[in-house]
Amino acid sequence: MWRPGALDFLRELEANNDRDWFKANRDRYNALLLEPSRELAAKLAHLGEPHFFRPWNNTRFRPGPPLKEHIAFSIGDGPAV
Repeated sequence: MWRPGALDFLRELEANNDRDWFKANRDRYNALLLEPSRELAAKLAHLGEPHFFRPWNNTRFRPGPPLKEHIAFSIGDGPAV
């Protein structure tokens, strides 16, 4: 599902976790992580509408790196159980 370079990208993101690096590598993020995740979400669409999480953290409320070092989405619109 995910291309071989996806893990390398995530390792590089961990080492260079800032907005400038991410902006310069956004196309790689889209190709290696976002597109395969959208393909998976499309296959699971019968379970509900997918909602993708943003790639950046809100550092005003939580200290830590500005970018998430993973990709995530939820399926459906009901509460978690």
